[in-house]
Amino acid sequence: MGSKTVRILAGAAALAVGTMAHAAPTPFIGVNFVGGSANGAPTSLAAGDVAGLVPQSNFNNVANASGAAIALNNSSGGATGVTLTFAGAGTWGSGSGSASPNAALLNGYVDGTDNGSNTYTFNNVPAGKYNIIVYALPDGLDGRDQSLVLNGDVANTLFMSSEAGSGFAANGFVRATATSKDGPGAIGNYFEFDNVSPQAGTFALVGTSLTFRNFSNGIQIVNADVPEPATLGLVALGGIAMLARRRRQS
Repeated sequence: MGSKTVRILAGAAALAVGTMAHAAPTPFIGVNFVGGSANGAPTSLAAGDVAGLVPQSNFNNVANASGAAIALNNSSGGATGVTLTFAGAGTWGSGSGSASPNAALLNGYVDGTDNGSNTYTFNNVPAGKYNIIVYALPDGLDGRDQSLVLNGDVANTLFMSSEAGSGFAANGFVRATATSKDGPGAIGNYFEFDNVSPQAGTFALVGTSLTFRNFSNGIQIVNADVPEPATLGLVALGGIAMLARRRRQS
């Protein structure tokens, strides 16, 4: 095998490794519930503000406690055709402030009722795999229990026992992973459903209060359709084998 072929094969392998290292979910849509009534809310984000667990700009600022068929832009500011319909009971603020875009994202929220449920339905979502991130930071009361279900899959319900409003400043983003009330991983300020697909173009989220009201500060829908490392490795190996075969035939 000549030195030129070796260099080509090495380049192909390096490209595959680099692609595997950099493949990551990318933002699609971000929603910021601006809230109101207390703690400095409503709190909007400017188009250029970068916020979220998966950093993005162009969050859609959504006011009020409910809304129907709200048109949503993507993280580049372009129209998507995706709409949001949601229903809560009121609006409030967590007290995280607005000193940074992340603090502003987690400040305003849609409030629910005791033992009630809030609903958030995204329609016309393109087919694919997504990560759904739901931010949930209330005001000064910690230990507010709520559950969250995606597309009616009750068997995979997530549970949270919330931080206080000041918790984000101290701890940053903390994922609630509990699968039972007060179970391991219950303390947090966001939920996440990974590698999920819309059902007939719809993501339907239902958040239910288990103690004192349920709440949501914002939602991100993140593209998760990236090649798996194993797949990328196979592609690289296939390219290497093809080059080697061509070398033998020449």
